[in-house]
Amino acid sequence: MFNYDGVITTTMMLNHMLSPKRKTAEVVDILNPSLAKGECLLDDLTLFKLSRDIKSIPDDAERLFVQGLLAFIKDDSTNGIAMIERALKLNPHNDEIWMAYFLVLSNYHLDAKSLSVLEESIIYRHPAMLREAFIKATNWGRVIMSQESESLLKSMNLFDTSDFKPHLLSLSQEFKSLSKPVEFEGVCRIVSEVAEKFKIKTHAIRIEFRDLTSFIAMINTLDSDMICEMNFEVMSRIVKEGLGDNDYVGYFDACEE
Repeated sequence: MFNYDGVITTTMMLNHMLSPKRKTAEVVDILNPSLAKGECLLDDLTLFKLSRDIKSIPDDAERLFVQGLLAFIKDDSTNGIAMIERALKLNPHNDEIWMAYFLVLSNYHLDAKSLSVLEESIIYRHPAMLREAFIKATNWGRVIMSQESESLLKSMNLFDTSDFKPHLLSLSQEFKSLSKPVEFEGVCRIVSEVAEKFKIKTHAIRIEFRDLTSFIAMINTLDSDMICEMNFEVMSRIVKEGLGDNDYVGYFDACEE
């Protein structure tokens, strides 16, 4: 059994956020506490001034990126995602935007989306993003991404086992014994997407290798009806996507803080 606490801390956010020049850096510094908290900590006047200041950022990609961050703070993740992805289309080689985008999605508990962003970033081979891809993909049962990011890091001589927790390395080895890794990954993907749909924070992940290989998302709730509803949707999608004939299961379970 392997556990993952899934926490992105404020320190991680501040250490990895975009650190460019001039006005962009000033605005990001103001936004950082709210982004790390996952909720708006700014008053209306400050938000108004920030909107004006952002318009003066000359670089198109940076301006769109910061506008996207502001949208997240205003509880508009849909537009936030759209603007940041437009920024990445303009400058896909900016590893700081990729990292900041991933951390914001993680802090807002959009795990399925953050996993897809990590997957999209792999082709650009940013070392920091490859490391995050290996960690999160392994924890969330994304077998193919886990193996691909590990392989790329090794090819760059950047895969140091001392950088990763022992359970993570053991889990990546266990993946090699899966007879149908794509099918297992499909089950894990469904669980993450259902969690995101219900806007539920996943407190921990357990992956158990027994007679059945189980992917278990632990959530902080005593609402048994909601857990049943989420698990029913997971099972329905597993059957609908033709994944029900394998020895892989995924479900939600309750845990305490």
